[in-house]
Amino acid sequence: MPELKALAEFLRKQIDDSRLTMTEVASKVGYSKSQTGLYLAGKLPPEEFVTTLIDVTVREPALHRVRLARGRELFLAARSPSISVGQAGASGPGAELELLRAQQVEVYKELTASQRQVNDLLIAQRNSLQLVVVLTGMIGALSDRVESLTAEREHLLEISADPQVMERMQIRLVRALDQEARAKEELQLAREKQRQAEELAVVAQQRTAELIDELDRLRVGDTGQQHAQLAPTEAAGEPAPADLVGDDFETVLARVMAINETDDRTIRRIADELHDPDEDPPAALVQHPAGRPAVVVPVVLDNRQSDSDQAVAAGTAALIAFLSPASGPLLSGMARLGAMTGRNDSAAQAYAELVDRDTRVWGPDHTRTLKRRQQLVQQLSQSGQMGEAERVAAELVKDLARVHGPGHHSTLSVRRLHAEAVGSLGRTAEASALFADLAADYSRSPGPDHSDTLRMRELHADAVASLGKTAEAAALFADLAADYSRVWGTDNVFTLPVRYKHACLVRETGNPQEAKRLLEKLLPDARRRLKPFDSLALQIAATHDSFHPTNPDDTPNK
Repeated sequence: MPELKALAEFLRKQIDDSRLTMTEVASKVGYSKSQTGLYLAGKLPPEEFVTTLIDVTVREPALHRVRLARGRELFLAARSPSISVGQAGASGPGAELELLRAQQVEVYKELTASQRQVNDLLIAQRNSLQLVVVLTGMIGALSDRVESLTAEREHLLEISADPQVMERMQIRLVRALDQEARAKEELQLAREKQRQAEELAVVAQQRTAELIDELDRLRVGDTGQQHAQLAPTEAAGEPAPADLVGDDFETVLARVMAINETDDRTIRRIADELHDPDEDPPAALVQHPAGRPAVVVPVVLDNRQSDSDQAVAAGTAALIAFLSPASGPLLSGMARLGAMTGRNDSAAQAYAELVDRDTRVWGPDHTRTLKRRQQLVQQLSQSGQMGEAERVAAELVKDLARVHGPGHHSTLSVRRLHAEAVGSLGRTAEASALFADLAADYSRSPGPDHSDTLRMRELHADAVASLGKTAEAAALFADLAADYSRVWGTDNVFTLPVRYKHACLVRETGNPQEAKRLLEKLLPDARRRLKPFDSLALQIAATHDSFHPTNPDDTPNK
């Protein structure tokens, strides 16, 4: 019936405008999710359902009055429609069920296509990552090969080598230069494919979420899709070439070009499928350079240990230096790879790109964006960029405190990073105050005996000692050593260095007798718990032995 359809469309629009999910609406109106779905699909609801749904979805008072009046008007029309006998015979539960099933079938079709698009884009992203790894290593190896061939050619010129030898050398050099240029071209294309696939994946995932929500409304259960797997094409046997190293590079380039061609077709197809003809056309996709050779049958790498195999291994470690904007998940993995391989500057640059990307995709206050910014601070600190780390951390602390609160665990973690960066810049007094505030906040949550709380107190005491306030630092370490011993035990690996610092500070305050007594109690625990040549054990023993052996009242020997 048109009246019921008009009412259902009106109710669904209220939900869409409110940004609430199907589950949230069902919970707020006090009806089950399945019953709510039936009402939104065209079944006549109780009047209470209509008014309650408007109450929870329309917050603005003036608009609420208008929508409530319209909802009641549509409800009354749907409850007492003017229909003929023929219309009545075509209505009823059977007709409603057929309509619902038809809607389910259409949504299922769209959802299946959308999930296939997401899966294809993920495969394209994975392929592009593999290409970047291979090509990065290949470019480095080709650069070395060009340099080696150039030096060999110069040597042949100096010794006036046979012209045929010179000609073969020149052919190999020209071939290597051409391969290097083609590899750089393919690397640029692979990076651009990553960018395109990620942007299209965002659109496809949003569409998938919308379709799943629509299925919820239609009381449809979950569905799943089997992800297609790409089967590699087996390479046919090759005759033994004269330039084995050059042919290895040709093999890799052939495979790279084939994958780039396949991914290009996939991205263009999905871009066309997702494009709304009523909107502006999508951004121009990467065009293959004119004159690029076509690849019909892709080939795969053989098992020979050649320069190209070594290039792939070398490319993994050097990959992070060549990354430009890439997909979020893949770039995240590459940033971690850069950190693991010691390329901290490049890893920090990758995390900075991730922060910019996540800010645009998710928004500045999204949990993912805030986490990325924390990872950036950590990487900046590890790379020694303490000034930038302190600046980024200070801004992040303000945003985390605004979003989560000053005592949230994420805020506390970044406050610690900020305090450590401040201390490393030589602003010890400021760092001491920051650590004191942190220790107080950690004592409230997660608690006074938590390991993080004890660590903040230790960092605060270290900062106080660095300021030359020996007596105050000694008192702080005395309390801290007692708490560490109570919580962790007297010979715990965390307790021993705190007890040693306490003894050293007591000695510096001019109380050698007490310092010696503390060291005599500490030394057996350290020897029992630590290995004989552990650096801390050796320091404790050396400090203990520095006291005059026959007169415990003497000051320690310098």
